[in-house]
Amino acid sequence: MPNATTEDFRQTLLAVLDEAFSKPSQDWRYFTEPSAKSGYLGVLTGLTHEEAAQSVGGSSIAAQVQHVTFVLRVSSRLIEGEPETPDSEAWQDSWQVSQVDAESWNALVSGLHDAYEALRHAIQHSELSGFTALGNGIGAVAHIAYHLGAIKQKLNIIRSA
Repeated sequence: MPNATTEDFRQTLLAVLDEAFSKPSQDWRYFTEPSAKSGYLGVLTGLTHEEAAQSVGGSSIAAQVQHVTFVLRVSSRLIEGEPETPDSEAWQDSWQVSQVDAESWNALVSGLHDAYEALRHAIQHSELSGFTALGNGIGAVAHIAYHLGAIKQKLNIIRSA
């Protein structure tokens, strides 16, 4: 097997990121079930603002979405070379969604999609040759995969009640 190049890492990172958002670039999957609805965009489609606002296990799906959007935006900036990470207060603030109506829920989902596209752009156009940029890309994907699972679990609880 030949040594992996930076471009190989970039394409693999993009493939895993796309899978997390229901846009896999291949027929098989790294970590989600084989369904167009297995990533964020599929899971959140059709979710009502009432469901999104329900607190399950200490947070709502809306809060999860806002937090993931925050993580995607921070990761994009870090990959693009911004040296500073947000302080712990900013991380805590990223969870501060208590109520959403239909309009604010749609805005949260739209913001998530925009942040995904921004991270995708950052990964596509950064060098990723340094450990910091590559590590931030891997960390972002791991973080959002975790929250995708948390959202799916919350949704299962909400819909089975």
